Amino acid sequence: MEKYSNIPELAKQYQLTEFKFDTECIYDKGDLSYLISHIIDATLPGINISIVEEVSVDGSQYVATLSNGALNMQIFADTDADWLPDTFFIQLESIPVFFKSGKFYYSIIPAIGLTGQDAWYFCGTETNLKAARKNGIPLIFPGEDITETQEFKDM
Repeated sequence: MEKYSNIPELAKQYQLTEFKFDTECIYDKGDLSYLISHIIDATLPGINISIVEEVSVDGSQYVATLSNGALNMQIFADTDADWLPDTFFIQLESIPVFFKSGKFYYSIIPAIGLTGQDAWYFCGTETNLKAARKNGIPLIFPGEDITETQEFKDM
């Protein structure tokens, strides 16, 4: 979309790191931890987080346990589907906050048609993410109703 052609320049201006991934990417044990580790490596290089993935006792979920030695969190995906559950995105967005990185993950508003089945995120400080949104990157803030954003209303 022409309207959003300046996203790369804005990301650079506001020192944001972008990452995208296919939301239908979980086929086997290891896929969940692989995805998460690549996101963390690209966006939070100074944070030492190890990831161990297991299958739940009942076999229904992949369970990725993230740890920095002092803090642990778990992220889940279903074993009977290749797409990531809605809870994954909430858990993903909490990683930089949980591990006290000083950064946040905000996603592009999916409903405006820029992402297809991909998820598209930006990582940065809250101040820079808010400034980037104000200046043209169509980010959705945590807890915000997508249908209430100006970008959605302008569609």
